[in-house]
Amino acid sequence: MHNCRDKYNISDTTHPGLNLTMLTQAKVDAVVDELAKKLPADLVHYPQDMKRLYDGKLWHELSRLLIQFANEPVARVTLPWLFASFIGDLFLNLSPEAYCHVAIAAASVYGSSNDAISILQDTLTRFRNTKQTGNVKAVIVLTGCALADQLLPADIKAARDILQKECKPIIDNMMGLDNKVHKAYYRSLVNLAKAKGDFEGFYDAAMSVLSFIDADEQLSADWCHDLIVSALLSRKVYSFAKLLNYQSVILEPLGKQGYNWLWDLIEAFNCGDVEKAGILLAKNQHAVLLQHGKHLQEKLSLMALAVSVFEFVALRGNRDIPLDELAGKLNFKNAGEAERLLLKAFAYDILSGKIDGLNNRVHISNVQPRHLSMDQIAELQTSFEAWRDQIDQMIVYVRENAPATVAL
Repeated sequence: MHNCRDKYNISDTTHPGLNLTMLTQAKVDAVVDELAKKLPADLVHYPQDMKRLYDGKLWHELSRLLIQFANEPVARVTLPWLFASFIGDLFLNLSPEAYCHVAIAAASVYGSSNDAISILQDTLTRFRNTKQTGNVKAVIVLTGCALADQLLPADIKAARDILQKECKPIIDNMMGLDNKVHKAYYRSLVNLAKAKGDFEGFYDAAMSVLSFIDADEQLSADWCHDLIVSALLSRKVYSFAKLLNYQSVILEPLGKQGYNWLWDLIEAFNCGDVEKAGILLAKNQHAVLLQHGKHLQEKLSLMALAVSVFEFVALRGNRDIPLDELAGKLNFKNAGEAERLLLKAFAYDILSGKIDGLNNRVHISNVQPRHLSMDQIAELQTSFEAWRDQIDQMIVYVRENAPATVAL
């Protein structure tokens, strides 16, 4: 694997085309002729357009043309050669966005190889040594993220250093960055977390990605699968409210690969439905989830506890709950089991409250925000209507008895 740990010193790179040289007219003509031979008939206008814009020193137009060319699926295979022969020498002329876009596209053709890493390392170094305008900082993040992705999963340390030292300070401190920059950064954090087996990191970064995706963007089924698995296995995620709000963008990709049962499983956990979750896990035999069966069982019990407490507090208006009654609702053998689970819920900030051991009760002061099912919303509506009726009765009573009360 290409080593980039010693501060990514790549000044001695021998990758062709990555040292700034003077393009001669003969070389430009040769590149244009050779590129025309490599392209199908419907794309042969690109080489002549490149030559015309280069000869006229119309750098802005050339930058736009190269981005357009790099986005042509059939043309992408020529990008590594074109970058080495022509584009690499135009760093000082092209816009940072265009140079970055083509460099990343060229590297993607190579796949995970030393050549791809070399292109991205050189590009990152060039931008780092350029005046740090807003545009340059944005492409530093994009290039750094692409480089980190190429290094994974083989070199986790180097990828983490790039994201933390090159990209994170810009993301944290620069206002007005385009959504695609934020999305690239958090996608790379997702890839890093996956390489490390970090469920918490994966979930946090993936949720950040979702906040920056375009309305018509399609997510992959595997990415959505990994997101739900990370939510279930994370030891810090005990509320699925935010995740469930993205049903419209997650459920369809899952269904295409037969993973929609995972969405049913998340909903079962959210509702504390122990029976349904158990059936889904037993039926689908997901290897990773089965390996963490003990943790899933504890999380499911905590979710069931949270739902039960919510019903007591929100639907019945009762914050003082008998432990025996709570244990019965959760099918526990005794109040001691309910008390032990409550202590875990307090520790994980799922619930806040105080246990009154003398009176065998618990007083609940706060319940973690939850995603309510339609049934729970209907029950809550009924509860509000009953509360409203009580208020109406109180208003009528006050109006009828206020004169007598005042007279006293």
